[in-house]
Amino acid sequence: MLDRRTFIKNTSLITAGLSILPKEEKDPVNRPGDRLLNAYYFRAHMYTIVPRHVREDMKWMADVGTNAVSIAILEQDLTAAVENIEIVCNEAAKVGIKVFAVPSRWGGMFAGAPKVPSIFSVYNPQTWVLKKDGKPVNNISSGVISSVHYPETEEFFKTSLDKIFSLWPIKGIVWDEPKSFMKDFSPKAVEKLGKDAPLEDHVKAVVEFHSRINKHIKDKQPEVTTTMFAYANQPEMVVQEAAKTQHLDYYGCDGRPWRMEDGGRP
Repeated sequence: MLDRRTFIKNTSLITAGLSILPKEEKDPVNRPGDRLLNAYYFRAHMYTIVPRHVREDMKWMADVGTNAVSIAILEQDLTAAVENIEIVCNEAAKVGIKVFAVPSRWGGMFAGAPKVPSIFSVYNPQTWVLKKDGKPVNNISSGVISSVHYPETEEFFKTSLDKIFSLWPIKGIVWDEPKSFMKDFSPKAVEKLGKDAPLEDHVKAVVEFHSRINKHIKDKQPEVTTTMFAYANQPEMVVQEAAKTQHLDYYGCDGRPWRMEDGGRP
């Protein structure tokens, strides 16, 4: 296991709002010096929204040097929160702040906010990640998880990302705490990897999925920044394999630096 301190030391992370590591010398985000201060700005666009509050928040964040804000976008926000997200984007632009999107709970495969089940996964049970006994894997926060081995899953991510970029001036995508680094015994996973495939093979398949999704982003929106961060207590093999994700500008860690079984607050 890598603890948080070792992970940060070994990867020379820059901590600024998010812990992030540039994968290339050229940073696609315009920022002063060598710093990106990216503030999570979750749930401000949900349901009732007061534009003055958003305006004041953006001014305050800009005044302290914030370059970007990241907003959580649920699957349903693509139809239910279009105008509200427009308000956030418009107010951010007025003070020179870029808006990044955090695809939240999509397919049950990532974190973000809030903790809800994936609509896509609910309607597509054939895509669920299964345990060896054939029962679906259930994440305590958001329920079932869709498998990277199903074309429906990949198509859902690509079409949803295309819609994001068609609706709002989003300048970055943040993949928040991937949930799929596990053994997958769904039919297509077994068909592709075999029933006795080691965990490393499953992790590599997830990394390939993330790479294909990032390539889709870069092919359509080459100026968009792609970021991913994983749990700080991941096994070293997972950390190293996830770092090989292609078409990714930043890679880092967040979360508690201990395993649940080691005690302490979750």
